[in-house]
This record gives sequence, structure tokens and C-alpha cells, in this order.
Amino acid sequence: MLVRLFRLWSMARETGEQALPAMHDTAMQVGYAVETAAACSSLFELVEARLGRALVRECCCSVRFSADERALTGVVRTARSDGMGGSGDAAKSGLEEAIGWAARAVRAAMKMPVGPAPGTRPKGAAGQRASSAPGRTARHRHVR
Repeated sequence: MLVRLFRLWSMARETGEQALPAMHDTAMQVGYAVETAAACSSLFELVEARLGRALVRECCCSVRFSADERALTGVVRTARSDGMGGSGDAAKSGLEEAIGWAARAVRAAMKMPVGPAPGTRPKGAAGQRASSAPGRTARHRHVR
């Protein structure tokens, strides 16, 4: 459902429409908390700001997930539940902290479990340490 809401959000941005009404209606149809759409929208905007680029989605009806869609799911599922920041560079950035808070809000609103998203590797997910430089994705990084 997170990916479905992301695709609605992304398509609305491309067409210049307001994303929240459609996202809210979709979330309410499946019984998610009233704040789900707003929490998701905040998360998507914060992740794009951190990456310095637009998130990439698959086609609205595709059963496949883009790398960014998989990473968003991973970010939500792996956000620390204790509300504390990470260590090193991540602890120094307010943007990473805001992403963590937004991810936890999304997870709570959607009642998602904590842990790695199916089929993802948390260390290589976009928006996490492996691709934290703006404009870089995990597939473009150099491996030593």
C-alpha cells in the first residue's frame, strides 16, 4: 500500500494536481489511520530533499517495484523504533532525523512491521548510508 500511495503522489506531482485527496481516499478505503496520507507525503518530500532528486516510480499498474519504491519500503520498515538517531554523519543531519520520524509515523499509521522489507537489503537501500550523496543511487556507487 505504501507503494500505491507513492505512485499516486508521484503522478499527481507530474500532472500538477493535489496528491493528498486521492491518497487520503485510498488510505481510508483500506482502513488506515486518518494521518496516513499526510505522513506518507511528508516522507516522500523529505527523501527527495535528502537525495536531491525526484524519486522514480514504476507504472501505476505495474506489479514490479522500482529501486526507489523498494527503498522507501525499506526506510519505513527499518526506521529505529526508539526515536533515537543513528551514529556518525546521520546523527548530525536534521534531515535524516526528520526522515526517521516521518518513516516511523508512516509505519505506525499503516501498522507495518519493523524489519527489512521483503527482497531488500537495508545497507544498499536508497536514502540510507550506501547512497546518501545527492544524486547517487546504490547501483552507481563504487564497491571496494
